[in-house]
Amino acid sequence: MPPAPLPAAAILDAFEANLWLPFAAAAHLPWMQLADDGDLRWAMTGIPMGAFNAVLGARLVGDGDAVERRLDALDARFADGTPMSWWLLPTSRPADLARRLERRGFQLSGPLPVMGLGLAEWQPPAWPDGLDVELVRTASGYVEACAVVSDGYPVPWDGLRAMAERYGELFAPGREMRCFVARVAGGRAVASATAMREGPVVGLWNVATVPEARRRGAATAVTLAALDDARSTGATLAVLASTDEALSLYRRLGFEETGATMAAENVQTFTDGNFSEQVLQSSRPVLVDFWAEWCGPCKRIAPTVDALAGDFTGRAVIGKLNVDDNPRTPAQYSVRGIPTLLVFKGGQVVESVVGAQVTRDQLAKIIENHL
Repeated sequence: MPPAPLPAAAILDAFEANLWLPFAAAAHLPWMQLADDGDLRWAMTGIPMGAFNAVLGARLVGDGDAVERRLDALDARFADGTPMSWWLLPTSRPADLARRLERRGFQLSGPLPVMGLGLAEWQPPAWPDGLDVELVRTASGYVEACAVVSDGYPVPWDGLRAMAERYGELFAPGREMRCFVARVAGGRAVASATAMREGPVVGLWNVATVPEARRRGAATAVTLAALDDARSTGATLAVLASTDEALSLYRRLGFEETGATMAAENVQTFTDGNFSEQVLQSSRPVLVDFWAEWCGPCKRIAPTVDALAGDFTGRAVIGKLNVDDNPRTPAQYSVRGIPTLLVFKGGQVVESVVGAQVTRDQLAKIIENHL
């Protein structure tokens, strides 16, 4: 007889609590700022990536004007240039919070299915052959695991490396946070999975495989290692948020979908497909950073662009366009060298900056001139 379905509300609550765990685990470190305001919790690491500076558990109360005043106050609190993100769930309030954040210049991503797996009666499948899976036991090993995540998603390495270097000392003891890597014949790490454990709940995060090792069972191997390890130490529930690409894997392992989560970040991603709607039709000035992954100067100026997103939340839109993935728009605006930063207002280019020598204050002044 198959196990009874898990209560959706319990899975969503467990997932939301697990989101807070990596921040709370670093509460004693000097670079972490945490606060519980009652209607939400927020965490600031100072790392220039929105995922690492987050607002969670939002339950904003009052009428529409009261909610807007609360959001105004939060914009002012976080107006130091740090990229921010909001994690939104079906339990977030008000129900239209995502749209309110979008109107303030945040970019919505997702929804991602939130999934749960009861471990008490779980029957795991056979492990893939030809892979060595190991528990990360050193800070340098965690940096290696995060390099897999950077290649696998992909995620910008500069911000992820800063996180890996700060969190390495927390992963090395292997207590609340554990990381597993898979290797092919003892070689370099090709897959990684992170497990966040609190009481009977384990959350799986950053399950990734480097592109050249996909479809060999590496993601399955590290996921099974994390689940088996958690169950052997008393965990009874596993939760995660799945990408579309990984959904079939988690369903095969027995995970059930119970809801969805969205993220809202204040640095937007522009593409050939959304450029007209997000940039040309915007009611606010828009700064577009044309960049590429291989471009060293682009990476040097990236923290400045990220900081401007925090500075101008609700007043201007700040975003990036990868010229390799989206060649049509750079050609349309004669972008020949990168980084190139164009400011649009009313659908027209009103300012242009080429190169990485411009300062944050100079760019801020350019944007201010068009507010």
